[in-house]
Amino acid sequence: MKNKQSQQRKLIQIQNSNKKEKVNLCKKDTSRIGSVINKTHNKNQQLPVAKPITQIQPKLPLIINYENSSKPKNTNKQMQQKPITDLQKQNDKVENNNYPNAILLGAPGVGKTFIMHKLFPKEKNIKEFMLYKLSLLEYNFVDTVGFDFERDIQMREAQIKMFKEFFIQVNNRISSIFIVVNFERTDLMKKKLISVYKYFRKFTNLISIVVTDFHLSESNEDEENLIKSLKIFQPNDVLFVRGDVKPEELTNQLKKKQSKIIKKINQFNQLNLKDTIFEQDDLEEQNILRTQLLKKMINK
Repeated sequence: MKNKQSQQRKLIQIQNSNKKEKVNLCKKDTSRIGSVINKTHNKNQQLPVAKPITQIQPKLPLIINYENSSKPKNTNKQMQQKPITDLQKQNDKVENNNYPNAILLGAPGVGKTFIMHKLFPKEKNIKEFMLYKLSLLEYNFVDTVGFDFERDIQMREAQIKMFKEFFIQVNNRISSIFIVVNFERTDLMKKKLISVYKYFRKFTNLISIVVTDFHLSESNEDEENLIKSLKIFQPNDVLFVRGDVKPEELTNQLKKKQSKIIKKINQFNQLNLKDTIFEQDDLEEQNILRTQLLKKMINK
């Protein structure tokens, strides 16, 4: 009995000592956790306060919509020698300035646009089938597409349509026709001239010839010889233009020959395009033909 009691006492003592050790360990752990929490808290206090995103992003520049604002737009770019670009309103503007119209024709690359740039040096982009008013000569000048009716049927039809539409817009009012050709061998020049002339031979009384690139001439007799050779076209006059010609020089040349080349007598001249490839379709005639065909079909 005594041995059993002593053993029980020893067990109780061991259990009590174990409990004390566990309590001490728990206290140590809690103190460690507390110190860690305190350190973390102190660090958080030292960290800067995070700002909202809207405060961090830089301010964007204010974009003003001038289209809707009352502030006028910048109009520094001004047009010089404005072309009459709206074809539908073109006819009214031509009548208002009372200037006759001169049209430049020629094969591709002969220098039509070169002539236009010399007459209107402030114009950077010369547009085709647009009227450009030259007050000094009291005339409207028109550049056209490169005349090429021989190669492609579709191209030919498209070009004919452009000419037809232009003639309608100006009420067929053309007072002078300039056929432009570049200086080279006489037979090649004639070939280029014929390719245009044969479609406008009905208006020979309005035609003048402009020879460009005449600086390539090596003989003083070239001018005289060419005038003789080109008589077959019965031009009003022949104008020779060098590649280095100055705008005022070309204008003066035209002014001197104004009585021949650009005739003010014909300022209201209307081209009669009947029996030409530019003849407008007669709707009335077409309707009559359709009616006749329908009657024949019904009678059958």
